[in-house]
Amino acid sequence: MANNRFLRWALDVFSHNAVRNGLAVLAIVLGIVATGFSILAASIIFGLVFVGVVIIAVYAFHVRGERREIYQVLRCDATWEIEDTGGQCVVFTKDLKVRFLQNHVLAIDDPAWGDGALFAEYDCRPGAAVDRFRLGSQYHTVISLREFRNRGDVLDFQIRRKIVGGFTQAEEWVEMDVGRAVGPMSTKIVFPAARKPARESICWLARGEKQVHAFADDALRYLPDGRQELLFDVAKPRTGEVYVIKWRW
Repeated sequence: MANNRFLRWALDVFSHNAVRNGLAVLAIVLGIVATGFSILAASIIFGLVFVGVVIIAVYAFHVRGERREIYQVLRCDATWEIEDTGGQCVVFTKDLKVRFLQNHVLAIDDPAWGDGALFAEYDCRPGAAVDRFRLGSQYHTVISLREFRNRGDVLDFQIRRKIVGGFTQAEEWVEMDVGRAVGPMSTKIVFPAARKPARESICWLARGEKQVHAFADDALRYLPDGRQELLFDVAKPRTGEVYVIKWRW
Protein backbone atom coordinates (compact mmCIF):
# COMPACT_ATOMS: atom_id res chain seq x y z
CA MET A 1 0.00 0.00 0.00
CA ALA A 2 2.85 2.39 0.82
CA ASN A 3 4.48 1.75 -2.58
CA ASN A 4 1.14 2.29 -4.30
CA ARG A 5 0.61 5.64 -2.55
CA PHE A 6 4.13 6.71 -3.48
CA LEU A 7 3.60 5.90 -7.14
CA ARG A 8 0.29 7.79 -7.17
CA TRP A 9 2.04 10.77 -5.59
CA ALA A 10 4.84 10.53 -8.14
CA LEU A 11 2.32 10.42 -10.96
CA ASP A 12 0.48 13.49 -9.68
CA VAL A 13 3.75 15.38 -9.37
CA PHE A 14 5.03 14.20 -12.74
CA SER A 15 1.81 15.29 -14.45
CA HIS A 16 2.82 18.97 -14.19
CA ASN A 17 4.75 20.32 -17.18
CA ALA A 18 7.00 22.43 -14.96
CA VAL A 19 8.08 19.36 -13.01
CA ARG A 20 8.79 17.39 -16.17
CA ASN A 21 10.81 20.24 -17.65
CA GLY A 22 12.67 20.65 -14.37
CA LEU A 23 13.58 16.95 -14.31
CA ALA A 24 14.83 17.17 -17.88
CA VAL A 25 17.03 20.20 -17.08
CA LEU A 26 18.26 18.51 -13.90
CA ALA A 27 19.19 15.38 -15.84
CA ILE A 28 21.14 17.44 -18.38
CA VAL A 29 22.95 19.39 -15.66
CA LEU A 30 23.82 16.24 -13.74
CA GLY A 31 24.99 14.65 -16.96
CA ILE A 32 27.25 17.60 -17.73
CA VAL A 33 28.64 17.60 -14.20
CA ALA A 34 29.18 13.85 -14.33
CA THR A 35 31.16 14.11 -17.56
CA GLY A 36 33.73 16.03 -15.58
CA PHE A 37 34.38 12.83 -13.65
CA SER A 38 33.91 10.03 -16.15
CA ILE A 39 31.81 8.83 -19.07
CA LEU A 40 30.67 5.90 -16.91
CA ALA A 41 29.21 8.25 -14.27
CA ALA A 42 27.36 10.20 -16.95
CA SER A 43 25.94 6.99 -18.43
CA ILE A 44 24.74 5.81 -15.02
CA ILE A 45 22.97 9.11 -14.28
CA PHE A 46 21.28 9.26 -17.67
CA GLY A 47 20.28 5.60 -17.32
CA LEU A 48 18.73 6.09 -13.88
CA VAL A 49 16.76 9.13 -15.03
CA PHE A 50 15.54 7.26 -18.10
CA VAL A 51 14.42 4.23 -16.06
CA GLY A 52 12.58 6.49 -13.59
CA VAL A 53 10.73 8.30 -16.37
CA VAL A 54 9.73 5.01 -18.00
CA ILE A 55 8.39 3.58 -14.70
CA ILE A 56 6.29 6.67 -14.01
CA ALA A 57 5.00 6.76 -17.61
CA VAL A 58 3.93 3.11 -17.52
CA TYR A 59 2.19 3.60 -14.20
CA ALA A 60 0.50 6.72 -15.57
CA PHE A 61 -1.10 4.68 -18.35
CA HIS A 62 -2.35 2.18 -15.75
CA VAL A 63 -3.82 4.74 -13.36
CA ARG A 64 -5.37 6.88 -16.07
CA GLY A 65 -7.11 3.81 -17.42
CA GLU A 66 -8.38 3.05 -13.91
CA ARG A 67 -9.58 6.60 -13.42
CA ARG A 68 -11.92 6.38 -16.37
CA GLU A 69 -14.18 4.45 -14.02
CA ILE A 70 -15.98 6.32 -11.27
CA TYR A 71 -15.85 3.41 -8.85
CA GLN A 72 -15.02 -0.27 -8.56
CA VAL A 73 -17.19 -2.94 -6.95
CA LEU A 74 -15.55 -4.67 -3.99
CA ARG A 75 -18.53 -6.96 -3.32
CA CYS A 76 -21.88 -7.58 -5.03
CA ASP A 77 -24.66 -9.85 -3.76
CA ALA A 78 -27.84 -10.06 -5.84
CA THR A 79 -31.11 -11.85 -5.10
CA TRP A 80 -33.97 -12.63 -7.49
CA GLU A 81 -37.05 -13.57 -5.46
CA ILE A 82 -39.81 -15.02 -7.64
CA GLU A 83 -42.99 -14.42 -5.67
CA ASP A 84 -45.59 -16.36 -7.67
CA THR A 85 -45.80 -19.51 -9.80
CA GLY A 86 -46.45 -17.56 -12.99
CA GLY A 87 -43.28 -15.50 -12.66
CA GLN A 88 -45.36 -12.34 -12.82
CA CYS A 89 -43.81 -10.68 -9.79
CA VAL A 90 -40.09 -10.75 -9.03
CA VAL A 91 -38.23 -8.67 -6.46
CA PHE A 92 -34.60 -7.99 -7.34
CA THR A 93 -32.22 -6.83 -4.61
CA LYS A 94 -28.58 -5.88 -5.08
CA ASP A 95 -26.23 -5.18 -2.17
CA LEU A 96 -23.00 -3.47 -3.17
CA LYS A 97 -19.76 -2.36 -1.55
CA VAL A 98 -17.91 0.08 -3.81
CA ARG A 99 -14.71 2.08 -3.67
CA PHE A 100 -14.61 5.39 -5.53
CA LEU A 101 -11.77 6.06 -7.95
CA GLN A 102 -12.43 9.75 -8.58
CA ASN A 103 -13.02 12.86 -6.51
CA HIS A 104 -16.23 14.89 -6.18
CA VAL A 105 -18.59 12.13 -7.34
CA LEU A 106 -22.23 13.12 -6.89
CA ALA A 107 -24.04 10.43 -8.88
CA ILE A 108 -23.68 6.91 -10.24
CA ASP A 109 -25.68 4.86 -12.71
CA ASP A 110 -27.51 1.56 -12.25
CA PRO A 111 -27.95 -0.46 -15.48
CA ALA A 112 -30.81 -2.92 -15.95
CA TRP A 113 -32.16 -5.04 -18.80
CA GLY A 114 -34.61 -7.88 -19.42
CA ASP A 115 -38.30 -8.54 -20.05
CA GLY A 116 -41.39 -7.11 -18.44
CA ALA A 117 -41.88 -3.91 -16.47
CA LEU A 118 -38.41 -3.58 -14.97
CA PHE A 119 -39.21 -0.69 -12.63
CA ALA A 120 -42.65 -1.38 -11.21
CA GLU A 121 -41.03 -0.33 -7.95
CA TYR A 122 -37.57 1.12 -7.38
CA ASP A 123 -35.65 2.08 -4.27
CA CYS A 124 -31.99 2.74 -3.47
CA ARG A 125 -30.25 3.46 -0.18
CA PRO A 126 -28.44 5.73 0.30
CA GLY A 127 -29.26 8.21 -2.44
CA ALA A 128 -32.24 8.72 -4.72
CA ALA A 129 -33.10 7.89 -8.34
CA VAL A 130 -33.25 11.19 -10.24
CA ASP A 131 -33.33 10.12 -13.91
CA ARG A 132 -33.72 7.08 -16.14
CA PHE A 133 -33.07 6.59 -19.86
CA ARG A 134 -32.52 3.83 -22.39
CA LEU A 135 -29.33 3.16 -24.35
CA GLY A 136 -29.62 0.21 -26.72
CA SER A 137 -31.01 -2.77 -24.83
CA GLN A 138 -30.20 -1.36 -21.38
CA TYR A 139 -31.92 1.10 -19.10
CA HIS A 140 -29.76 3.36 -16.92
CA THR A 141 -31.00 4.81 -13.65
CA VAL A 142 -29.06 7.82 -12.41
CA ILE A 143 -28.68 7.72 -8.62
CA SER A 144 -27.88 10.94 -6.79
CA LEU A 145 -25.64 10.31 -3.79
CA ARG A 146 -26.70 13.65 -2.27
CA GLU A 147 -23.16 14.34 -1.15
CA PHE A 148 -19.66 14.31 -2.58
CA ARG A 149 -17.70 11.07 -2.58
CA ASN A 150 -13.95 11.15 -3.12
CA ARG A 151 -11.28 8.75 -4.29
CA GLY A 152 -10.70 6.03 -1.75
CA ASP A 153 -14.12 6.38 -0.09
CA VAL A 154 -15.92 3.06 0.46
CA LEU A 155 -19.73 2.95 0.37
CA ASP A 156 -22.29 0.22 1.09
CA PHE A 157 -25.61 0.62 -0.63
CA GLN A 158 -28.63 -1.38 -1.74
CA ILE A 159 -30.82 -1.28 -4.83
CA ARG A 160 -34.26 -2.88 -4.82
CA ARG A 161 -36.73 -3.04 -7.68
CA LYS A 162 -39.87 -5.01 -8.54
CA ILE A 163 -40.25 -6.59 -11.98
CA VAL A 164 -43.72 -7.41 -13.33
CA GLY A 165 -44.19 -9.93 -16.14
CA GLY A 166 -40.51 -10.68 -16.51
CA PHE A 167 -40.27 -14.45 -15.83
CA THR A 168 -43.26 -15.96 -17.60
CA GLN A 169 -41.54 -18.39 -19.98
CA ALA A 170 -40.95 -22.13 -19.50
CA GLU A 171 -37.21 -21.49 -19.83
CA GLU A 172 -35.78 -18.48 -18.02
CA TRP A 173 -32.43 -16.93 -17.25
CA VAL A 174 -30.69 -14.17 -15.31
CA GLU A 175 -27.36 -12.52 -15.92
CA MET A 176 -24.57 -11.41 -13.61
CA ASP A 177 -22.53 -8.71 -15.32
CA VAL A 178 -19.11 -8.35 -13.70
CA GLY A 179 -18.49 -4.88 -15.12
CA ARG A 180 -16.48 -2.91 -12.55
CA ALA A 181 -16.24 -5.73 -10.01
CA VAL A 182 -12.85 -6.61 -8.54
CA GLY A 183 -14.15 -8.66 -5.60
CA PRO A 184 -16.49 -11.62 -5.02
CA MET A 185 -19.98 -11.69 -6.51
CA SER A 186 -23.00 -13.86 -5.82
CA THR A 187 -26.49 -14.34 -7.22
CA LYS A 188 -29.39 -16.07 -5.47
CA ILE A 189 -32.61 -17.13 -7.17
CA VAL A 190 -35.51 -17.99 -4.86
CA PHE A 191 -38.22 -20.14 -6.47
CA PRO A 192 -41.82 -20.38 -5.19
CA ALA A 193 -42.65 -23.56 -3.28
CA ALA A 194 -45.33 -24.53 -5.81
CA ARG A 195 -43.11 -24.21 -8.87
CA LYS A 196 -39.61 -25.54 -8.65
CA PRO A 197 -36.97 -25.64 -11.40
CA ALA A 198 -36.16 -28.93 -13.13
CA ARG A 199 -32.91 -29.96 -11.43
CA GLU A 200 -31.30 -31.30 -14.60
CA SER A 201 -31.98 -28.07 -16.48
CA ILE A 202 -30.12 -25.72 -14.13
CA CYS A 203 -26.84 -24.57 -15.63
CA TRP A 204 -24.58 -21.57 -16.01
CA LEU A 205 -22.11 -20.28 -18.56
CA ALA A 206 -19.64 -17.46 -18.98
CA ARG A 207 -20.17 -15.66 -22.26
CA GLY A 208 -16.44 -15.32 -22.69
CA GLU A 209 -16.11 -19.11 -22.72
CA LYS A 210 -19.39 -20.36 -24.24
CA GLN A 211 -19.06 -23.56 -22.19
CA VAL A 212 -22.12 -24.73 -20.24
CA HIS A 213 -21.54 -25.83 -16.62
CA ALA A 214 -23.74 -27.84 -14.28
CA PHE A 215 -24.31 -26.68 -10.72
CA ALA A 216 -22.96 -28.57 -7.72
CA ASP A 217 -25.52 -30.60 -5.77
CA ASP A 218 -25.45 -28.25 -2.80
CA ALA A 219 -26.08 -25.13 -4.91
CA LEU A 220 -29.85 -25.74 -4.74
CA ARG A 221 -31.32 -26.00 -1.27
CA TYR A 222 -34.70 -25.91 0.43
CA LEU A 223 -35.66 -22.99 2.66
CA PRO A 224 -37.72 -23.53 5.83
CA ASP A 225 -40.91 -22.30 4.12
CA GLY A 226 -40.65 -24.88 1.31
CA ARG A 227 -39.19 -22.60 -1.34
CA GLN A 228 -35.93 -23.46 -3.11
CA GLU A 229 -32.89 -21.24 -3.35
CA LEU A 230 -30.19 -21.49 -6.02
CA LEU A 231 -26.83 -19.94 -5.19
CA PHE A 232 -24.20 -18.95 -7.75
CA ASP A 233 -21.02 -17.58 -6.22
CA VAL A 234 -17.88 -16.30 -8.00
CA ALA A 235 -14.89 -15.59 -5.74
CA LYS A 236 -12.70 -14.02 -8.44
CA PRO A 237 -14.81 -12.76 -11.35
CA ARG A 238 -13.09 -11.81 -14.58
CA THR A 239 -13.41 -8.12 -15.38
CA GLY A 240 -15.97 -7.52 -18.12
CA GLU A 241 -17.34 -11.08 -17.99
CA VAL A 242 -21.07 -11.87 -18.07
CA TYR A 243 -22.33 -14.99 -16.30
CA VAL A 244 -25.68 -16.45 -17.37
CA ILE A 245 -27.80 -18.74 -15.19
CA LYS A 246 -30.51 -20.76 -16.95
CA TRP A 247 -33.30 -23.12 -15.89
CA ARG A 248 -36.56 -24.72 -16.99
CA TRP A 249 -39.60 -24.95 -14.75
